[in-house]
Amino acid sequence: MICKEYCERKGYEVVGEPFCDEAMSGHNKQRDGLWAAIAALKRGYVLVVRWHHRLAKDTQLAHYIRRSVRAKGATIEAVEGVNGEDPASMMQRKILEAFDEYERKMTCERTSAGMLRNQRNGQRMSAKVPYGTSRDPDDKARLVENEAEQAVIERILALRADGLNYHAICRQLDADGTKPRSKKWRHSQSCSARHVRDGLPRGFAPHRTPSRHTLLALGA
Repeated sequence: MICKEYCERKGYEVVGEPFCDEAMSGHNKQRDGLWAAIAALKRGYVLVVRWHHRLAKDTQLAHYIRRSVRAKGATIEAVEGVNGEDPASMMQRKILEAFDEYERKMTCERTSAGMLRNQRNGQRMSAKVPYGTSRDPDDKARLVENEAEQAVIERILALRADGLNYHAICRQLDADGTKPRSKKWRHSQSCSARHVRDGLPRGFAPHRTPSRHTLLALGA
């Protein structure tokens, strides 16, 4: 393992097994492996990671992680990256963290734009069929308009234009006897139906990044 090899080169004693968060993005705050590793730190310990940007792809989260590690009297070192607490090293890491966050957000925008383009062209993007559409009987990978649900979407848009909020729209749809896909209309459904009409993709799986590994090591 790369982190263990790094510890051997630095003369660090490994005092904990690797803490892993499999297939989780760097902007995800709910990462049991990361927080377990930080909780296990003691004064003089080093938290070894492959890259700094695997800790976080969000500048605020990265700042919080570093503060949490410093509060333990420990430090963070990356096998590949800029280490050290001098002003120049800290500045370089902050610049890289900001760029990583920008890159993540741009990837999300490009993914959303591509899925939006495909959905507008009638391509089914997930197992969940957006409201207002149905699977094409001749091609299950494509969508066609559902005329009955399109009429409901037009009704939702008209009610929204009249100033009704989504809760009120749900009550009106119930009063009209309009049948939802589920047991009852919920405000999230009427909002989603409006988004479908606007062409926004719904129900696709989030992009996942490769797994990251953290390792505890005792500084020599």
